[in-house]
This record gives sequence, C-alpha cells and structure tokens, in this order.
Amino acid sequence: MNVSDVMTKNVISVNVPGRRKKALEVMQSQNISGLPVVEEKTRKLVGMVTLDDLLKNPDEEQIAMIMRRLVVTIDEEETIEEAAVKLTEKNIYRLPVVSEGKLVGIITVEDIIKRGLSKLEVEEPCSE
Repeated sequence: MNVSDVMTKNVISVNVPGRRKKALEVMQSQNISGLPVVEEKTRKLVGMVTLDDLLKNPDEEQIAMIMRRLVVTIDEEETIEEAAVKLTEKNIYRLPVVSEGKLVGIITVEDIIKRGLSKLEVEEPCSE
C-alpha cells in the first residue's frame, strides 16, 4: 500500500511570505500543532513550522525566519511501511508528501493507524 492511498490530500499549510499570527490562527482553528510551509504561488515545500517553533521564537514575526528548513519528506509512491520507518526513526508525527518538490499531501501517525492498518491484510494474530 502506498502513501497516496492513506495520505490527507487537502493539506492545511501556510505560505511564505507569511506571519506568525496567521500560523497560530490556523493551528488553533484546526487543532493542529504543525504546518507545512509552501511558496505561495508554486506550492513548493520550503519548510515546516510547529507550535514549539513559534513558542521558541516569540519576537520573530516572519514564518521564513521561524520555520525548519530541513524537512523529512516522502514521495506519494513510497509505501506506508517506509513512511512508518521514517516517522519512527526521526521521532516525528507528520511527513509532508511531495511530488517534484511540490506539496501534494501529508501523512501522519494517525493516518497510518486509522487508514493504513485497516487496509493491510494481516494474517498473524496480534499476540505474535
């Protein structure tokens, strides 16, 4: 099963240029703690911003100065097993899904559990 089978396609994101107030408003209204950051016109993924990033930089207003630029991503054709490995190894909760550098989705631990595991054909009992 591929990432594209379980990812969220309508990704909530913020743009650069952008301001911290907008990111905070989006996080609060959507009850989420992290957002992909994209270029406004191209949807090219340029970073991630989390609530923790915003709290650690209370005096900075520009998203571009607050966001994390080195973002772990995954391609939509990779498997959910590969996504699970990346999430576990990097100790993160969400992976932006990119195609040719553009944001096309996001996959979270919750997506894998709720959507992915229910579609897997598991033959071994849980006890094993």
